[in-house]
Parts: sequence; C-alpha cells; structure tokens
Amino acid sequence: MYRGWLAIPYLRWSPGQGWCVITMRFRCLEDHEHARHGKYMAHPGSQIHIFNTLSVLRSNDEISICEGELDAISAELMGLPSVGIPGRENWKSHFHRMFKGYERVYILADGDEAGRDFAFDVMKTLPKGRIINMPDGEDVNSTIKKFGANSVLKKMGKISG
Repeated sequence: MYRGWLAIPYLRWSPGQGWCVITMRFRCLEDHEHARHGKYMAHPGSQIHIFNTLSVLRSNDEISICEGELDAISAELMGLPSVGIPGRENWKSHFHRMFKGYERVYILADGDEAGRDFAFDVMKTLPKGRIINMPDGEDVNSTIKKFGANSVLKKMGKISG
C-alpha cells in the first residue's frame, strides 16, 4: 500500500530491547492533489507521537518544535535540536511537559495560516516558547532550500546580518 512513499519511523528507547520503532508514518512523494489519499498516511489505529525525541535527550538548554517530521529533520541537519509534531492539529496539551527546563523553546512556524495557528496552540502551553515565522508560503525545509540555513538562524537571532 505504501510502495513508493517515504517511510518515517518513530523510534523510542526501551530497556532490554534498545531502540524500537513504535509507529511509522508515510509521505507521498508524488506531486499531485492527493485526492484519493492524504499527503501523509499512518497505519490504521496509530496514535499521535512526537517525532525525534532523541533530540530531547541530546540537547542542553534549547530545542525547536516544528510542524512535521521533514522540517524537524531539516532543522536537525542544520544543527538545531528539533522535534516534529505530525500536523497542525496534533499538538496535545500534555506534550508541554517534555519541554520543561529548557532555557529556550523555538517554535518554527510554517508561513501560512495553519502554521501560525499551530505556533499559537503550542505557545499557549509553553511560557518559554518563542515563535519563529518562516516566510509566507514556506516551511522550515523549503526556507532552507530557497534561502539557506543562515536565513533561519538569522530569524532566530543566532547569527547577525
């Protein structure tokens, strides 16, 4: 069913078993309207999880929250410890507990209405959160591809210029 789709594993550490895949999501790689299926799909009955929680274990005083797995991967590749929430409507109020104790929590918001709504929903539960808006019509991944990683770092105040 998911042949030709990008498989995105969600990993967790389990004592006695080591790293385990707890769920999978799949992204359609074809450029079309996705009329017969969603752009992203998961196994029936899958629950919502935070993607890339390993970043929480490795980071020190700051972390970024992205809307989507690919944005979290892109942010990680540019050196930002990042997690992904699989879609605008999937932020759960209890997720905030994972981010307690951080000096800075960046919410990397997609440059559209859904991205801004996502960022505000997250911000309601994270008093140390700071929203970083991507340009109109862009997400983290496309911003990096179009404008370079430094454009995101400048928005975050990590580099000047």
